[in-house]
Amino acid sequence: MCKKVCITGVYGLLGQNLVKVFSSAGYDISGIDLLSEPQPQEGLKEYFIADITDEKTIAPLLKSINPDVFINTAALTNVDLCETERAKAEALNGLAVGYMAAALPSSCRFVQISTDYVFDGVAGPYNDDSPVNPISWYGATKLMGEEAVRNCRKDGLIIRTMVLIGRIKGLKPDFIHFIKSSLESGKAIKIVTDQVGNVTLASNLAANIKCAVELGITGTMAVAGSERISRYDFALKVAERYNLDKYLISPILTADLKQPAKRPLSSGFTFNRAKEFREIKLLTVDQMMTEYDNE
Repeated sequence: MCKKVCITGVYGLLGQNLVKVFSSAGYDISGIDLLSEPQPQEGLKEYFIADITDEKTIAPLLKSINPDVFINTAALTNVDLCETERAKAEALNGLAVGYMAAALPSSCRFVQISTDYVFDGVAGPYNDDSPVNPISWYGATKLMGEEAVRNCRKDGLIIRTMVLIGRIKGLKPDFIHFIKSSLESGKAIKIVTDQVGNVTLASNLAANIKCAVELGITGTMAVAGSERISRYDFALKVAERYNLDKYLISPILTADLKQPAKRPLSSGFTFNRAKEFREIKLLTVDQMMTEYDNE
């Protein structure tokens, strides 16, 4: 019997990759997003326009869809905007997760996508059970979402990830595209040296989420690229891979950017749980770049 998967944020980078991975394995896919006139997406069986922060709308919708697996990728991810639009961030990243977690039957596998921003970035990399301490409102609201899942879903799965890259038409260019297009046009760019973590290929993350669902993994687990690297060093790798002028890339510190939200600087994951499962593939930077070029 074909299982039904429901994905929120289905037209985002991770959402579209999840559709590809699950539909290719024979799952029926239902998607939820806010786009009123989206482009057709192969593998997406049914699409619903809905605001997940509206409990009176989202709860009955989820009950009518009645999925076997539910994956919430929807979030307000603009870290600086979260500082100024605090109520919106709390509603989308925190309260809405609680609405959805409470609305779905206990038989449904609930997967919540979270972030390394639940940590302060003082002493990374972090284990899956490391103490949390968000230093931005984005991180605080994503932690609210995590707690909502833990409170409502005994068999829920929280996937923490970070720095997604990938090529999907119709979406804002990713970090690799920004580096490549800037250097190809001869534009000098400044990249931070003191933000360290794991870059993650969205298609690989989607495949690993599918594995985690099928393995019946519950609780909290970090899934990202296997190598911890600074944003600056990653930018240099991009320049070298595409034979571009790396001397156009200048180092800068995060504090020099004077951004509204604090960033966890020494971040990243140890993957203590993910490494227990041979089916979950954590890619090196070079492996990710190869797969990225083939997308």
